Amino acid sequence: MRKFLKRLGRSVFPRDRRGFTFVEVLITATLIAILVMAVIPLFNVTQQGYTSLEVNTVLSSGGQGALNKIQHRIVENKRLFGNTTADAAFLSRVQLGGAPAALTGSHMPLIVSTASISPSTSTFSAGNVGNCLFFASLGPVKDLDSITTSAGTTCTVRVDIYNFHYYYVAIDTAAPQVIAGKTKRALWEWHSVDFADYQQLNNIADATKKLNVVKALNTANVLYAWDTSQTAVTSAFYTLSSAGAIAAASSQNIPKSSAKNMIVLLRGTTTGGFRYGISPNTDGLSTSDVVPRFATASGEYPGGFEVMIVGANSARQIFIRLVQMAQGSFKGYITREQIVLSTTRDLW
Repeated sequence: MRKFLKRLGRSVFPRDRRGFTFVEVLITATLIAILVMAVIPLFNVTQQGYTSLEVNTVLSSGGQGALNKIQHRIVENKRLFGNTTADAAFLSRVQLGGAPAALTGSHMPLIVSTASISPSTSTFSAGNVGNCLFFASLGPVKDLDSITTSAGTTCTVRVDIYNFHYYYVAIDTAAPQVIAGKTKRALWEWHSVDFADYQQLNNIADATKKLNVVKALNTANVLYAWDTSQTAVTSAFYTLSSAGAIAAASSQNIPKSSAKNMIVLLRGTTTGGFRYGISPNTDGLSTSDVVPRFATASGEYPGGFEVMIVGANSARQIFIRLVQMAQGSFKGYITREQIVLSTTRDLW
């Protein structure tokens, strides 16, 4: 048995063991290098694919979220403002209050009841297209309790409240990145403070009741009133004092309540990372979504935010086209187009 085990040990664990030769090591290293060179491009392609998927996903969700918010405001529309001298005067009263200025050359769309949003029709005009949206909507009403009348009785008075909303494209100075050779652009939303319905206040026949309603509004931090029937900005606004007085304010501005960048995305989940923003005009760039598609480009105008308003007052159609662009470790640019068509009343 011992002899058998000794023989077995010699055959399994021979004393004359040899290491790898230089040629064998060289061949192995060469094979490994070839495998690495083959795998790296595949890894890069896979990584780019994951990054592209992430970009399309976050651009889509961010853009749709912004358009949904605009639609929600439009539903409660009171008055749309267009590219006319009178309406532009209202927009000039907007106090940005720290929010960036609109892109150079920006303007509101021209509201045309008989126009079309389809370029293939004879009633379409590129000159009607704008790249910002400015309107006023009905906000939460104010129910004022315990309002004393001239007869000494008390009652509850409901007053309509309006807010102005401004959506526009601006250079993103807070996070200056370069996309397609231009500084990043952002879509901003701006909202005003509350304005009471002037006609409702003016129609209160009881002087004591009116006085106490105005006082209550002032206490509730509603300091201004708006006459929605006025087309001239110099005749549209009033101040509401703590003493109950209503005073015409021909030079009244429209103060800010809030303003922010509408699209802030979680990015870089994949290792590639990317930069994103509202698309600039794409003349000379190879992209899947052309900017502009409806307006006529002029300098920075319009960028990737095109707005049209058409139709009768009782059924205005508001068409918005939003194009975002991303640039990163992938080749070229990724763009994402989203559109929305809303219908609202514009009776004032």
